Amino acid sequence: MTPSGTLIDKSKHEAFVVKCFDNKLVGLNRIYQGSVNKFTKKSWHDNCLNKGPTLTVVQADNGRIFGGYTSQSWTKGEGNYKIWTKDDKAWLFSFDHSTQLKVTKPENAICNYYASLCIFGGGHDLGIRLDGGDGWSDLGGSYELPAGVAAGD
Repeated sequence: MTPSGTLIDKSKHEAFVVKCFDNKLVGLNRIYQGSVNKFTKKSWHDNCLNKGPTLTVVQADNGRIFGGYTSQSWTKGEGNYKIWTKDDKAWLFSFDHSTQLKVTKPENAICNYYASLCIFGGGHDLGIRLDGGDGWSDLGGSYELPAGVAAGD
């Protein structure tokens, strides 16, 4: 983490982020940080739902930094139902590999579900839970696979 408490290190990541946004400079404002706002669903929902486009940045226990972008707002879903949101502009990324994975099934770009924070992809390409939960990835369901990786690897 950089001294300012952000996972995006301008000197290391700015050029890659600009490239992911089709070489356009974008303004990013932090709306949630687990170490500051608490690692709970309630805190994430309070800070992140209905905010418009978001860039989700995650640091795994092994130090790897990755995440996803959606141009759509996250919502809570309804009851025990998962609500899929179409987004043809969504993508996943890895800072460690300078890799951007574009959505291949935009109708399942993101999933809004009350029991999770954010889920990218119909096959749960990337998902994050809090409140004692975990995260998971199963790339290739609704997003491109990284070069040299086959489905199920």
